[in-house]
Amino acid sequence: MGDGGEKVTNGFGASGRPVSELDQILAWTIAGESDSQEFKATTADRYDACKTLTGFLNLRGGRVLFGVQPDGRVTGQMVTDRTLEKIWEHLREITPEITPTVERIPVPDSDGAEVVVVSVVQGRYRPYMFKGTPYKRVGAVTTTMEQAEYQRLFLETHHATDRWETETSPLGLNDLDLNELTATMTDAVARGRVSDPLSGAPDDILRGFGLLRDGQLLNAAVVLFGRADRLLPHYTQCVVKLVRWEGIDKGERMIEQRQEYGNAFQILRLAERFCRDHLRISATLVPGRVQRIDEPEIPILALREALANAVSHREYSTGSGSISVEIYDDRVEITSVGPLHFGLSVADLYRPHESQPWNPLVAGTLYRRGVIDNLGSGTLRMIKLPRDAGLFEPEIVDTGQSVRVDFPRAGALPARLHGLPIRRSAYDVLELIAQQGPIALRELVTGLAGRSERDVRDELQHLRSLDAIESTGHGRGARWQLRTAVS
Repeated sequence: MGDGGEKVTNGFGASGRPVSELDQILAWTIAGESDSQEFKATTADRYDACKTLTGFLNLRGGRVLFGVQPDGRVTGQMVTDRTLEKIWEHLREITPEITPTVERIPVPDSDGAEVVVVSVVQGRYRPYMFKGTPYKRVGAVTTTMEQAEYQRLFLETHHATDRWETETSPLGLNDLDLNELTATMTDAVARGRVSDPLSGAPDDILRGFGLLRDGQLLNAAVVLFGRADRLLPHYTQCVVKLVRWEGIDKGERMIEQRQEYGNAFQILRLAERFCRDHLRISATLVPGRVQRIDEPEIPILALREALANAVSHREYSTGSGSISVEIYDDRVEITSVGPLHFGLSVADLYRPHESQPWNPLVAGTLYRRGVIDNLGSGTLRMIKLPRDAGLFEPEIVDTGQSVRVDFPRAGALPARLHGLPIRRSAYDVLELIAQQGPIALRELVTGLAGRSERDVRDELQHLRSLDAIESTGHGRGARWQLRTAVS
């Protein structure tokens, strides 16, 4: 079956309720053309209209209004049964098959002219094509969809039922680290994230985690619990690459380089230990305690969140994939293979968002173990913890082939600010914004002893002209913060 339900009406919507004809048309035209609406003067433009409807299906749905000029003027056209037949002839060339809603809405005082509205919802079987070509909608423009985007959309559509982590594995129970499996169950029970099992048998635990099907391990089980000495040659992607570079550029001398195979929990521990070994340590004295607390300069919990996200969201289907941790003099980069999915953007990660892990079985098990606390909030903690420690917040970069998180080290500027012609006198303003932003002008002046308000205003304008900072609010109520890092 297709999407929606076919309906050819005269002044009635798909639900059968009367349409307030002129008011409805005017409301739509006032809104203008967008990523969900397009105007066509007549049905002679039905070929291009079907391209646009295909783009709507591949996005989140929309409507085409025949009988509306590009500038929004409602002119209508004479509509006959043959007019509708010609529209349907083209609609049938959209694949997979769809059943859109078609409405005929009379234009008052027009001697019988009508507006024909063809509407579609977001397609369930994306990506869609018209005459064998996929289209996408970007703003008010319809363009051909690139092959890479077509493949991504296809994978995302079929992800719920057909993904790499749910395929059966050639390995068996003897190839798993059963101590790690037992520890995961113990922690999950202690945290109240699973019920206490009647049996502690490995196959029962795996079945409870959804990692066993018809007595066979799923790939997710091996990613989570596979023994390092049993992963090769089948699981070359279960690897973490660890590099400490001298300087701030890739390609300079490597102080240390390692490549370690292991399951998800081993990779998390290895990567965390590598960070601890190569980052500066800060000591904190806590009242009432004799021993000081030694922590890496970048909060370890923030690094752990980035690593857990890499394990949960990375692409495992390619054998050449990996997670990498690269430490430079000015930053730490944590990279995982695979782009952001399900329409999620980098900007979305800087605000509350729904969790849609690419590997939900892996992510669900990490959650039960306590590696992930709350699905969907990890990136927010990852951003907040360094900021609370007086560091610049990490930057998230989606290259299309991988996702990278850059953590600036203490005293270092974020990588995206490297090379900007920031004058020396603006650095103290920038650092205070990074530590305390969003921050008001008066708070900046107070925090920058010896700097006049006029001087601070000049520095703010300089930094804003370089896109280093941004503001919310207006006038004296404006608050300044680092510009959100968006790839």
